[in-house]
Amino acid sequence: KVFFQESVHLCIHDTLVSCQFTPVFQQRRSPMFLSNLASVLLLFSVIPSSKIFNGFVAGAADTPDGTLTIGEAEQSTLDMIAWIRSSGGTVSEKIEIRLPYDVGKDGNFRGIYAREAFEKGEVVCDLPWDLLVKPGPGEGDCATTYGIYDAMKDPRNPYGRYLNTQPRRYVPSWWSAEGKALLTEMLGEDLPPFEWDQYVQGLEDECGRQPRYKQLMKEDPEQLLHAEMLVIARADGALMVPFYDMFNHRNGKWYNTNHDSDHGRRFRIITNRKVEAGEQLQQSYNQCNICANRADVFGTDEMFKDYGFVEFMPQRWVVDEVRVKFDIDDREDGSGLEVKFLAPISHRGLAYFRKELSRLEYFETKYRNDARTEATVPAGEWFALWQYHDAVATAFDLALKTGKDRASDKVWNMGDRWNLPSKYAHKYFDEEEEDEDDWSEDGASWDEEFEEAKKRVMEESGEEEGSSWDEDFEENDEL
Repeated sequence: KVFFQESVHLCIHDTLVSCQFTPVFQQRRSPMFLSNLASVLLLFSVIPSSKIFNGFVAGAADTPDGTLTIGEAEQSTLDMIAWIRSSGGTVSEKIEIRLPYDVGKDGNFRGIYAREAFEKGEVVCDLPWDLLVKPGPGEGDCATTYGIYDAMKDPRNPYGRYLNTQPRRYVPSWWSAEGKALLTEMLGEDLPPFEWDQYVQGLEDECGRQPRYKQLMKEDPEQLLHAEMLVIARADGALMVPFYDMFNHRNGKWYNTNHDSDHGRRFRIITNRKVEAGEQLQQSYNQCNICANRADVFGTDEMFKDYGFVEFMPQRWVVDEVRVKFDIDDREDGSGLEVKFLAPISHRGLAYFRKELSRLEYFETKYRNDARTEATVPAGEWFALWQYHDAVATAFDLALKTGKDRASDKVWNMGDRWNLPSKYAHKYFDEEEEDEDDWSEDGASWDEEFEEAKKRVMEESGEEEGSSWDEDFEENDEL
């Protein structure tokens, strides 16, 4: 058994071509050696996914509590992919799972990368519906959590073994009491995300009366909490999909995969453009092809709230209370960051930025180098808190500097339509910035401009009157 594990570990890290068995040879000279070696070689001959890992080095995030080795974390992924393939599903042979080559720039976590180029529309993964963990009759969405709990408790379930290697308590609602207290102080009353500590109690309120929930809370409460968190952070709606949760998120030009599922039959992810070899295959968690108007209410702060990470550029910031909505992204020429407002910036919005930046600066002075406080907070929570702190400070400071010469109160005369569907807002506000005198001061005039912008965008995109614009706006109204 030890021989087998060490051999797999070495092959994964050195790749099959240059697999080094020498340390194992030196330690294993028993008559069973050739038999064990044959078993290892057989494993790699029947599981093509052994080629998937390339240069991956597990970080702290890949082992939940330090009890799992690098080899175990990798092997659970290989096993899951082999299981998908043997169960009527496909995972493309063109992918590899690894760290980015530029860890400092692109993050210290695994991703799915194109080992070979993909054409637009190529299938990345395609799973039969029965491999998904989903809601059930009588228990609703709670059944997905129970299904994940059961999978992780079953040592024969490859998906469950994989999920057991995933980090625990990284979503703020599941943080330690000390981490939550510090985050609460940093956010104050007016900084998003709001109601970020709602999930644990909310799930108890939703599922707590069900007999199965009570049973599992008595049996293994920590594992049930882990299952609950995974469903919040990893599910596609209420569906937990093997392999799918390995797609990282990034918007803009990096978003290169779409959902192409046949609901109830197959769950499929395809490329939405040509993807070159070496590119990471990435989803969008809020601007995907089935995300509807989520992009207009779900920004960087909600990503942090639901998924426990701060997204790379581009970022979107939406604060309803002060009618602030803007994107921040790298300039195309690499000269720094730029802000694009998706709603007219107001004097009230600028005052909000100043107030929150002042608070964040005070918080940083108080805690950034406070070793005593740091020692009370788990390292992952401390890192995530300051990462979010810096993201907010950067975005608000740049928005303040960009908006100070163009502030008005026009956004407060726009009624509920201040938060336009983003695909139209980009076009409309780009035009308005060229001639700011066109901005209206009254609601009636604004409606006329709104209709004109609507007509222009429809003509350019080929949409018909009464189609997606009205549907988007109605859906946005409901949200």
